[in-house]
Amino acid sequence: MFKCWQLVLICFFIASLSVIPGCWDHSEIEEMALIRAIAVDYVEGERSPYLVTIHVVRPGGIAGSSESAGGGDSESPDRIFSATGATIDLALQNITFFLSRRIFLAHNEFVLMGEEAARQGIYPAMDFVLRDNELRLTNFLLIVPGAAHEILAQREQLETGLSEEILGMIAQADESSESDPIEFFKIMRSLSKPGQDAFAAVINAVPRQKPAEFATQNNGAAAEGNNATNTAKILYLSGTAAFRGDKLAGYLDKTETRGLLWLNGDVRHTTLAISDPLKPSEFVSVYITHSQTRITPVIKNDNISFLIDVKTEGNIYHQPSLSDLSATEMSEKLNSALSAVVKKEIEGSLQKMQELESDLVGFGNSIYRKDPKKFKKIKKQWPEIFSDLTFQVHVEANIRRTGQLAKPIPEH
Repeated sequence: MFKCWQLVLICFFIASLSVIPGCWDHSEIEEMALIRAIAVDYVEGERSPYLVTIHVVRPGGIAGSSESAGGGDSESPDRIFSATGATIDLALQNITFFLSRRIFLAHNEFVLMGEEAARQGIYPAMDFVLRDNELRLTNFLLIVPGAAHEILAQREQLETGLSEEILGMIAQADESSESDPIEFFKIMRSLSKPGQDAFAAVINAVPRQKPAEFATQNNGAAAEGNNATNTAKILYLSGTAAFRGDKLAGYLDKTETRGLLWLNGDVRHTTLAISDPLKPSEFVSVYITHSQTRITPVIKNDNISFLIDVKTEGNIYHQPSLSDLSATEMSEKLNSALSAVVKKEIEGSLQKMQELESDLVGFGNSIYRKDPKKFKKIKKQWPEIFSDLTFQVHVEANIRRTGQLAKPIPEH
């Protein structure tokens, strides 16, 4: 009897070998084209309107590119391929005719969309990302004012590849709060909420110029590299693309973007310039360390308004003047000046969103949560209603520390 059971178990294990999943569909890394970025453009009037460009990393080129990082003359490890198609996936399929390896999308980090493609709508890109089993929902969506494929044609400045360069810029966005790169799953969440529109960060390639010229044209931002030429371009991540539904409605500049982040309670770090209470011609820099926002809808019959309360804290980061700002009355004046600056940015962002009829904060969604029946009645007219809303903005600012100096350096 015991030997019989042994025979049954042996037969069972032998039979199970035929059904246990194995490596029948494996792919070696040497056979894959590792995609790090995808650019989507739309050419109106063409039978195959979608122009898709992929950024492929050559594994053999990465090891030999460490000396060329920083925009040197050595060969880049990146390769760019493009093709057109009636849909995004068909355009991607047509790219395979130019490749000797299978496209592998699991390592893709972000999707760039040109302005015309974004104006046509981002649903095709959303469907492509959501439906493909290799693409992750943590991919970032970046909007390009112009052609998206031109971004992938730029050279990296500090990193070993262009995708790493852009990912580094995305990671640094928290330090300025002038851009808010968000992932596809967050955009999908915004589009699925009643009374809320989506937004995405904006990236552009601007001409590299002398620092003074660059600062003048880009509102205080300047950049210069060691191996730059006057004809080269440099990537610039700043501003926000606002959508109405799934279609691009317009742009918010970097100050309006920071106002949007104040409203969403997403200002993590940023530096603001406020006037010196004793010398108004000079400025004091304040580094924001914390912010909190509460939005309350006020519904009275057919009248809708919103109360916006913002609390923020920061430290004095730089003080060019010799004014003694350590006194209590000076602290109160600094807090008042900081509150005024934050309030102005918020009001500027609200005005821009109302002009675009794009509710990026979700004011309509707050009404939906408070009174679903009320919002159901006004849902179709919400863009027009939103553009005429009134907001009461109250900002409470508190400068807690003065850095390592309680008072300025004494003058001899």
